This record gives sequence, structure tokens and C-alpha cells, in this order.
Amino acid sequence: SVTRARFKAAIEFWAMLDHPNFVHIFSAIETNETLGFVMELIQGHSLRQLITTQGKLSQTQAIDYFLQVAKALSFAHARNILHRKLSPENIVVRSDQSVKLLGLGALRHVCLERNITPTNLCIGKPKYMAPEQFQGRYSVQTDQYMWGAALYEVITGRPPFIADNLRNLLRMHCQERPISPKSLNPDISQEV
Repeated sequence: SVTRARFKAAIEFWAMLDHPNFVHIFSAIETNETLGFVMELIQGHSLRQLITTQGKLSQTQAIDYFLQVAKALSFAHARNILHRKLSPENIVVRSDQSVKLLGLGALRHVCLERNITPTNLCIGKPKYMAPEQFQGRYSVQTDQYMWGAALYEVITGRPPFIADNLRNLLRMHCQERPISPKSLNPDISQEV
């Protein structure tokens, strides 16, 4: 089935991401009835959990996490792999403050056949999605936009745009500028 082919492709792409900030996959499991994988055990808290308990993270924490995720994305993008679903839920912070990216099912190689992962398939969390994602278009810049939107929430305690429905959220992402992060968190330096 197409779903099975997508999942197999995602496992193969994720296995290519041998980087300290991506969760490692050790092996794939495939039978007639089952398709799965064995991955490393990640113990820690998602950025969502940290935002929920702390409200917002310190500038030092946010920058540290930002750089770790940025390095992981750069590694993936150098291999033509897009994450497509970055959000605070898919980023886990371990006790040693290292960050691990999750979200295997959304991975896509930029050259993958459209019949396996159609380009018009809308994947992502709307609060963080780049405008082109709503139309099913993805690029390196899409991942960067999503991570920027997630970072905004990490450092301010709220997403860049809040709307009562998907249409208004899309309009805001396309036409509006978010409130200055510094006005929501005066502790943010001018450089950040």
C-alpha cells in the first residue's frame, strides 16, 4: 500500500540521519502484517512540556536548544531530507540538556516520487507551519520557518499567531507580522 511505502521510506531516510540530535533507529521490522522499527530510548521532556511547566524558557536555554536543532536540520538538509513537522512536541530535551528530534513519519526526501509522498500532502502543526505548507509545498526554508515559529513560542511562551480557525491562522501566517518577541518577554536581548 502507499501508506506502507511512505512509512518504509521515512524509516530509510531517518536511518540516514546519523547525527547526535536525531533519535537513532537501530533496525527496521517488516513482516506481512507489521512494519516497525527499533529506536533508542529517549528520556527527557518535550519542549511542549517545558513550555507548559515554565511558561517560557530563558534566553540561554532557548539559544542552546535552537542551535542544536539548527545543526540537526542542517545535517538533514545537506542530505536533501526535510523534517516537515517541527514543533515543541517533536523536540525532546534530555537531562544533560542535549536535544533529540522526533517525528519520523513526516520525513521526506526532496526527490522522492510523488506517488509515494504527494507534494500536495499538507503535513505539520498549523501553529508553526510556513504559508506554503498549507498548500502542500515544502523546502529547506519550510523547516526553518517551522523551527523559527517554535522558537518564538519557546522564548515568549506563546506561538507567533493565535487564531480561532485554520483560515484565519493561514491568513496571519501569510499577511501579518507576529508581535515583537521582546514586547512579550523583555528579558530577550536585542540581538536575539
